Parts: sequence; structure tokens; C-alpha cells
Amino acid sequence: MKRICICLVFLFFLAGCASKMTMVSLTAEEQFNVAKKEYQQRKYDEAMTEFYKVIFNHPGAGFIDSAQFYLGSCYYRTEDYSLAIAEFKKLLSIYPTSLLADDAEYYIPLCNYFMSLGPTLDQENTQLAIEGFTSFLDYYPESPYVPRAKRYLSICQNKLAEKTYRNGCIYVKLGQYQPALIYLNEVLDKYRDTEWAGRSLFEIGEIYQKQGEPSKALEKYKELVNDFPENERIEETKKRIAKLEGKS
Repeated sequence: MKRICICLVFLFFLAGCASKMTMVSLTAEEQFNVAKKEYQQRKYDEAMTEFYKVIFNHPGAGFIDSAQFYLGSCYYRTEDYSLAIAEFKKLLSIYPTSLLADDAEYYIPLCNYFMSLGPTLDQENTQLAIEGFTSFLDYYPESPYVPRAKRYLSICQNKLAEKTYRNGCIYVKLGQYQPALIYLNEVLDKYRDTEWAGRSLFEIGEIYQKQGEPSKALEKYKELVNDFPENERIEETKKRIAKLEGKS
């Protein structure tokens, strides 16, 4: 809310002092340097005001895209992620050929990542982050942000995998095995590289046992042992395999 007030106050200032703004006391470069100095000193509220001055007073400056990016970065640094996204999107919309386009494309999903909730809650921002990071990696494979984008993408996918797995487990507890299998198999189909895939295999095998389908259960248990040897329930799984095969 404080950030919004800054914007409104500055816009009001512009409207009320339009006649005085015909004479700009600082050149575009001087104004930009003032703004950057505030930013470098982590005075982000002050920096926002100065970057707004650059954008409104010097719209034709060669570094106007940088001012726009810095403005988004100010909101990002103050954890006002929604407004940060808006400013980064504005950069992409108004200056699509900017050399800072890849930076903006990275920070938009990063903001969504930081706004995402825990795995048991709504995952809209997590999904937006996944879509954004995936698109970023496709379009900018040489960007220095790639390693970090991959790491955040993996975290987001793991979060969605956990939510899907837990949804399946809820139905298991309710004894509703068909919807449980839908969720658990979704984990295997979409998030096989996460830890929740192995857990889903165990739950699926257990469901088949409860339903009196030992051959299907055995198949899933063996898949768990072969593909996820580090799973926390691997020893128990091996015992179940032995029992199903009549070796114990």
C-alpha cells in the first residue's frame, strides 16, 4: 500500500505542477544517475520517485528501458511483487527489443514464485511461475539466469507434485480408490523427477493390494525399487515384493 501511495503522490504532483514541469532542472542522464544512486544505496522508495521522474520527464531517453527495469526492481526489492510484475510487463510491452527483456522475463516468474503459497493451499502463482520459467528457458537458453531458473522451476514442480500427492492420499483415507489413483498417477505422469513420484508408487501398490489385485501391486512395488532406490520406504517395499512373490 505504501508503494501505491508513492505512485499516487507523484502522479498528483505531476498533475498539479504541469506548468512548472515544462522546465526540467536536471538532464535525463543526471536524473537517471540520481535515481541509480538511490537504488544502489538501497533507498528504494526514493529511487522509485526518481525513476518515475526519468520515465515521465524524459520518455525519449536512450536508457528509458533501463529506468523502467530499475523501477520494477525497486518493487521487487521491497517485496511488492504484484507491482514489480506490472512494471516488468510494461517493459516487455513498450520496449520488446530491449537488452533487458530477458531479465524482465526472468523476474516475472520469480515474483510469482515468491508469491506462491504452501503446497496445501491455492497454487495459481506456482503454476504461473512454472509457465514463466519454462518459457524463459525456451527463449533464453544462454542467459546467465538459466541455472537459477531451473532450480526455481524444480522447486515449483515439487510443490505441485506434493499437492497432487496429498490430494490422492486424502481419497485413500476416505477409501475412494479410483479418484486416489487419478491423482497419484498424475504425479507419475507430470512430476516423475520429484520425490513424490516414489511415494505415489507405494500408495498405488498399496491400493492394488487392498483391491485384491496382487499382480498390479507387485508391478508398482518393483517399479518403485528399480526407479527410486533411495525412497524412504524401500525396505518395506522389498518385503512386500518378497511376500507377494511367496518368498517369505
